[in-house]
Amino acid sequence: MTSTRRWFRGALLVCPLALMLNGCVGPSQAPTSMSRGDANVNMTPVPQGRLPLPPGEYLNVTWLPDGTIAVNYVADPGNMQRQTQPLKIYRLRPDGTEMGAISLPEQPGCVRTDYIVEGVLPDGRLVAGRDCLTGRPGDAGHSEAIAIDLDDGQVTSLAPLGAYSVTVAWRPQSSEGVASFAGGLCDSITAIGSSGFLPTSEPVTIDGLTWYLDAVFRPGFEFSDSPALCTAYGRARDAQYTPDGQTIAFFASPDSIGVAGRTRENVPWNLYLATPAAGGRLLNPASIRKVFTGIRDPHGMALSRDGRWVSVAGDPESDLVGTWLIDTVTGHARLLGKGSVNTTAFSPDERQVIAAVFERPGSLESYLEVYTLPGR
Repeated sequence: MTSTRRWFRGALLVCPLALMLNGCVGPSQAPTSMSRGDANVNMTPVPQGRLPLPPGEYLNVTWLPDGTIAVNYVADPGNMQRQTQPLKIYRLRPDGTEMGAISLPEQPGCVRTDYIVEGVLPDGRLVAGRDCLTGRPGDAGHSEAIAIDLDDGQVTSLAPLGAYSVTVAWRPQSSEGVASFAGGLCDSITAIGSSGFLPTSEPVTIDGLTWYLDAVFRPGFEFSDSPALCTAYGRARDAQYTPDGQTIAFFASPDSIGVAGRTRENVPWNLYLATPAAGGRLLNPASIRKVFTGIRDPHGMALSRDGRWVSVAGDPESDLVGTWLIDTVTGHARLLGKGSVNTTAFSPDERQVIAAVFERPGSLESYLEVYTLPGR
């Protein structure tokens, strides 16, 4: 989501805005890790420019097929009155002009309806999460995944999400997809269909460690304040499909197993590719292969249309927080720009990456930065 961070009033949850991944490091190649001084890491930032937009908080950005940009925007995010108002989706031109809110309906029975940008379907429709807050004591509200046709304004429900704050990617030519929950200690992924979540019946082994990737979605799971919460599980997040639906990409942290409390958040993540499976199984465990290692808090992952390039916000070292471009064929990584980032997205021609960048650590104020990719 992550998240990439999905915005719920009073909380930031990772939310990846990703499209598709195709092409990968071959079986004979070892996965690459990011570290200073590594010949596979280019630390020279690329040309970049900040869009001339009103101050405020920009979150969950994606680039639409017609070249316009969709983003969540909150003016004066530090104002508590603003934080009680519905979260809206805005559309703007790639030069930052003609920014305006998209008109979307309030849901019956909801005191507030939030719309959260998530990505784009192959047919060009905008994918979003729609959150309903009822205002009733003890009722956390409910969410659903939707598709928005920006030409005629038609909104189509894709799947119920219950009270979970997740981001969903849909497998092309299929009625199933994958839902990613990013919550720090218990990041999980699960298969999803039009009727909702599809918990798996079997654990998965990654790098010799076995756990249920769908931990928080399993029957009987309960959140708590215990430092032992989810200690028995690894973590997984930001799952997406290639354009042909034949490969699923996701981040996972097997080494989180056995690590308790906030220390889990410091355990690095790896990028994996696998063959999807139908019927709620999500993926074929025997096909899992690691293509990149050693990123702390990866989020906001986006994938180029041809699938070779991955843009992701992450922290391979404490002083290298920023947006990275990973070549899944060569294993090379390029620093696009420094700064704490919410989400990233590729332009339709794949020559640029846009990111929602926070003004400074701990600030709610953010802006949209466009990076020009060399040699593209």
